[in-house]
Amino acid sequence: MTETEMINNLGTIAKSGTKIFKSTMDCDSMIDKFGIGFYSVYLVADKIVVTSKRYDDDLYEWESNSHQRYSIRCDRTNNSMEHQTGHLRGHNRDKLARLLKSRTSASGDEACSLQDYINRMKKNQRYIYFIAGENIKQVEDSVFIEALKMRDIEVIYMTDPIDEFMR
Repeated sequence: MTETEMINNLGTIAKSGTKIFKSTMDCDSMIDKFGIGFYSVYLVADKIVVTSKRYDDDLYEWESNSHQRYSIRCDRTNNSMEHQTGHLRGHNRDKLARLLKSRTSASGDEACSLQDYINRMKKNQRYIYFIAGENIKQVEDSVFIEALKMRDIEVIYMTDPIDEFMR
C-alpha cells in the first residue's frame, strides 16, 4: 500500500471500525475480509505494525497502539520487504486465538473455539489437525483430509483470512 492507501484503508478501520470501510467495498472481496480480520486484531493487540511496499513506491510502516491513534513512517533507507514482519506476538496472539471460532469436520454448521476442539480430541490424538482453503466446500471436499475423516479425527476448517495469522 502507498501512504495514501494506508491512511484511507487502515486509518479508516482504526477510527471507525469496519462500518465505513465496508460501505466502500464489495462485501465478499478479499480486501473486505482483510479489513474485518485487521479490525479483529486491532481490538485485542496492544500494538500493531503494518509494513507495506508497493512496487513503485517507498516502504511505509503504519503503527498504532489503538485508542484511534496511528502514525505512518516512510523508510527510504530500507526498501526491501524480505525481512519485514508483522508484530502479532505473544499474549496478544493468545487473546485473539481465544476469540476466534472455526467450523470443523465434526461441528456441522456451528463454529467452535480451539479449546472446544481440544476438549473433543481423541485420547491418543497428539496433534491438532487443520486445513486452510477459500471456503467450507473446498476444505470439506479436500482429498488431504480423507484419511483423517476415516479415522474419525476432527479437522479444523480455516477459511477466513485472519486464520493465516493464527497458524
